[in-house]
Amino acid sequence: GLFEFVTGFVGIRAAKKHSLLKPYVYLCAFMVVVNLAETAHTFMNGGGSVYMYLVYAATAFAGIVFASRAMKNEGVN
Repeated sequence: GLFEFVTGFVGIRAAKKHSLLKPYVYLCAFMVVVNLAETAHTFMNGGGSVYMYLVYAATAFAGIVFASRAMKNEGVN
């Protein structure tokens, strides 16, 4: 919850301040890893729904793709 909020806040700020795009990509990448690990953990324990974690991971991955494109267009390293 809180980590997703912080990542979203950084993403909103990165829309206007392009120097925050790289930290946003790192935060999104961490969210992808955590959500995929949570999906695997749920599968290993044999119960529960994994769709929420997969949607979070897909959304974070989309954030990585679009932020990377914005970094490429703006020339931010």
